[in-house]
Formats: sequence, C-alpha cells, structure tokens
Amino acid sequence: MRPQVRIAALFGSVVSMFTAVYVFVAYMDAGYFILAPARFELLAIAASTHIILYLIIIIAAVFAYIFVSSYFTVEVKSEKSEVTDQKEEAIHERVQPEKSEETVTFREIRKWPSQFDYAQAFQNPSYSLSGELSGYRIIRNPNVKMAGNTIYSSGNYGIIFKLENNGAYYAIKCFTKGSDLHRRYFEIGRHLQGKNIPCIVHFEYIENGVRTMKDPSLYYPVLKMDWVDGDSLYTFLKKNIDNGREIRRIAGEFLNMVMELKMNKMAHGDLSCDNILISNGRVIFVDYDGMYVPALKNMPSSENGHENFQRPDRKPSDFSENMDDFSALVIYTSLYVLSLRPEAWKFNGDDPDALLFRKADFLNPEKSEVFAYIKSMGGKSWKLASMMIKALGSSSDRGIDLRKAISAR
Repeated sequence: MRPQVRIAALFGSVVSMFTAVYVFVAYMDAGYFILAPARFELLAIAASTHIILYLIIIIAAVFAYIFVSSYFTVEVKSEKSEVTDQKEEAIHERVQPEKSEETVTFREIRKWPSQFDYAQAFQNPSYSLSGELSGYRIIRNPNVKMAGNTIYSSGNYGIIFKLENNGAYYAIKCFTKGSDLHRRYFEIGRHLQGKNIPCIVHFEYIENGVRTMKDPSLYYPVLKMDWVDGDSLYTFLKKNIDNGREIRRIAGEFLNMVMELKMNKMAHGDLSCDNILISNGRVIFVDYDGMYVPALKNMPSSENGHENFQRPDRKPSDFSENMDDFSALVIYTSLYVLSLRPEAWKFNGDDPDALLFRKADFLNPEKSEVFAYIKSMGGKSWKLASMMIKALGSSSDRGIDLRKAISAR
C-alpha cells in the first residue's frame, strides 16, 4: 500500500472517532445516567472541540500528504533515473562502434585554398573555424613584423597556425596544393588510434575544420596537434656539447623511439635535426608528411628525406617500416661519437641541416674525413660506423639491425 493511502486511512479513523463522540452527546436521552444535567454544556464542548480538531487534522493531513508525496516522487524519479542511465549506457555501448566508424571519414578535395586564403580566414577564427574549434584564439607569430602575422611555418603542401583554448596550445595544419598529404594523415591518424607512442605528438584529423571567404559553404580538413615547445636536435647539441652523459642518454632514447615505431609497423621517413625535438628532456618526432603506416603501403613515399641523413640511393618506392634504419644509425652514431669526443663537433661546420656526416661521406666513405676520424677512435664508435658502411653497400635497409647498434661494445 502506498504511504499516502496509509496516512489518509489513519486520519480518517481519528475523525470518525470524534464524530461518534459528538453524535452520542448530541442525541443521548435526557434521562441517561449522570451526564444528562450537563448535556448542553457537553454538546457545546464536543461541537467546538470537534470542529477545531477536524481543522487541525485536515491541515496536518494536507502537510503530511505533501511531504510524503514529494519524498516518494523523488525516490521514484531516482529509481527511474538509474534505469534510464542504465538504458542510455547500454544504448551508448551498442551505438559507440558505429559512431567511431562514422567520425573517421575521408573526403577527396579537388582544389585546396592557397596560403593567402588560409591567412585571411584565420584573421577571423570565430567565423572561419568549425564548431569543433569554435572559441579557439589565434596566436600571432611574434617573429613576423608584418600585418596578419598568423602563419607560424609553411611547407610545400601545408601551413601551420597556432591556436589557444583554455590555456592549452595547438598547432593547426592546413593543406595546400593538390597533394595526397591529407589522405596520408588520415590513415596515420587511424593507425595511431588506441596507441600511445611517446615520441609522436597527439593529433586529430578534423574533416570539417576551416572555411575561407571564397566559398563559405565548404569546410576543409585540418590537423589539430598538441603544440610542443623544445630545441631542435642541432640546437640541443650546441647547448650541451660538453655534457657527454646527457648526449648519450638522448642517443639511447632516440634509438628506442625509432624501434618502438618499427614495432608498431611505422616509420617516420625524414629523421633529421629539424624533425627531432628535445622537449623537457624527451625525444619528440615532428612533421609526419613522409610517415609510413601499413594502410599506405601501396603508395610511394611522399619524400626521400634530407640527403645528409639518408642513403644516397633511396627511392620513393623504398617505403616501409624499415626506411628509418639508415638515418637512425647515422644519428645514433653521431650522438655517440659526440658524447665521447665533443671536439668532433668541428665536422658539423655550424650547419643546422647536418650532424657529422654529409651526402658526400655516404657516396665515398673511404675518402671521408669523418669516417677516418671515427676509425681512429676504435671501439663501439667504429663498430657503429662500420655498420653504416656495410649498409651503404647493401641494396636495402633490411640488413640493419638497430638492436646491435645498442649492444655494440
């Protein structure tokens, strides 16, 4: 029985009792035992008491009913809410996989905006950016003195803008020209889902990211990446050239990151000074234009990497999870040598696009001064350099075992 019904029955019983007393006194016989002389007085008292108590009971019943009803309603709503939440969670679990598939979509773009179009669009981000990026604030480039200084960097097929939202900073990469770069990033993003690789900056492929003034009805895809501040590998070495222990630590972490990419069926494709950042003591790889993931295996490489870090005979068809092996060996060898002999930095010649080696050294290692210098060092340094020379004589990177580079003595 519901609480409201119980309360109504209780108060009804009390009212009935007082009503019975009133009727008895009002209609009792005049000769009825000792109460007869006081009949009229008792009648007045019973009537007034009956009315007062009746009003009190009615008021109390109303308040009790309201209190119990509200309590019962909250309890019922809570139970319903729990059931509803459970149903919604169950529905969400069933729908989530389909939603995940729907959000990961790809759309071909025949003609991309120019750098000028994007720069103009980012002058008014509240109008140009999609709902997913709404509220983000554009950060102007302090190194550019001209008006409209919103572009932070630009390349052959894309430009970078810097945005801020709730204290966090992001790089927004916009695609230009007719390239397949956005397709590559789309596949890279899909491959990285569910993976946590420390050297890779977290990014999202946003299908409808930005629109331009030329065609406000059309939104173009963009990449939203965490903004990473740090020193390029070249700058790090200039600052720490006499800190052999730190250079050797970075060398080991670098090679471990390359092997972790390989374990995940990936390769960066353009490991060089500009694309390796040291951020708070961590090795971070940036610029994934030439990255390999299995979904791209039927496509050629979008670039061959910097010549001072790659095999001279590298071709666009050399596109696999092994393509970082040679450049990783070049960088690891250079760092290991510098950790022991800081004076070897003389081979760099203040060149931010190199470490110790150049393309000429790879083409003719027998006449290379830097190879000769490392040979005179002996030990692990020469074993690493010998692995490079052996790889240069091979037809592919499959002959390089980076684990041997770490274990060499």
